[in-house]
Amino acid sequence: MSYVGKIIDLVALSSTAAAPGIFRRLLPRLFVVVGLTIVASLLAAALTLAGFYAIYAGLIFYGMTMQGAFATTGALGLLSLLALIGIIALRLRRIRDFPRNIPFLSDVEGLAAAFMEGFMERGEWKSKK
Repeated sequence: MSYVGKIIDLVALSSTAAAPGIFRRLLPRLFVVVGLTIVASLLAAALTLAGFYAIYAGLIFYGMTMQGAFATTGALGLLSLLALIGIIALRLRRIRDFPRNIPFLSDVEGLAAAFMEGFMERGEWKSKK
């Protein structure tokens, strides 16, 4: 199961256990956080590119040839990219190893199912009196 699927399962479980209005109120905030994350990532990428250009310009200013400065900056960029790919792979492996059955979630699911069953049978309970 993918990471997004796990999040959807948790949201579905929480919307069953709690009032559905809570999820509707949190959804716009979640979109704001996702949007701000995307904007922050774009700004970080722009600053990283500016930093690589500054390194390139600095190497040329201090006497390195254009090819040497380009090779040095390219190697630094490649090492940075490989480090980032390694970090992403490590995080994805941790997500994949996330426990499938969390004990307290099954308890909450049972409690929510019992509550919903009792809530739906409320009319029968009143008619028995």
